[in-house]
Amino acid sequence: MRKSKKNKAKDDLNELVRFTKLFSYILDKPYILLDFQTDSIIYTTEAFNKLIGVGPEEKISFEMFLHPEDKKIIHQIHQSTKDQLIEIFRMNHYATVYVVYEIRMKTADGTYKYVRCNYRPVHFDQNGIPMYDIFYFSEMVDRGLERFVIYSIEETENKLYYSSIKNKFVTYDKIEIKPVEIEIMKLAAMGNKESQICKKVNISINLLRYYKKNIYFKFHVSTMAEAVSTALFYKIL
Repeated sequence: MRKSKKNKAKDDLNELVRFTKLFSYILDKPYILLDFQTDSIIYTTEAFNKLIGVGPEEKISFEMFLHPEDKKIIHQIHQSTKDQLIEIFRMNHYATVYVVYEIRMKTADGTYKYVRCNYRPVHFDQNGIPMYDIFYFSEMVDRGLERFVIYSIEETENKLYYSSIKNKFVTYDKIEIKPVEIEIMKLAAMGNKESQICKKVNISINLLRYYKKNIYFKFHVSTMAEAVSTALFYKIL
């Protein structure tokens, strides 16, 4: 007797929950399972609940543990991420694609910790559109300017990076920090005013403000102080 679509969908989801739990146990990492369309959290592992300090029956959302500044960024880019994933899977139903977000997460002790959020779309509908995402979280060991990345196992050299300037995922050359932008941040960090920076770099005030705007977009920040702080964190300065 054939199962109804509803029962099959329930069995498929239960199987994904089982795999999520198993991955978390074997790899000793916090895992969660999300609905691709709604971004609602379907299942959280014990390791994840322990990480953020919630009980197993407590209903949670990303809003609960994301840093306020990262909430704004994630809201801005996540739809672009999903659009890019759908485009990739339409071209290749069998692609093995991963997404990486570097975020600040509120942990059980109330402090925010930098973590690398890795996820992979799983289980597709008849049109090749992902139905669920399996997320896992790991401590950030190495640092770089790759905060929001999409890559395919089949084409690891062709990574895509989110650009706030373009409001979409682009190749690395579109987000790379230019030497003049690094010099501007260094001078700003030393307390130089705009007029002083212009004189030392030998550029006009309008060009300086153009570079500053690009710096903010590339670092996903809104002030030079935040840009300098981020550049120091990522060991760019």
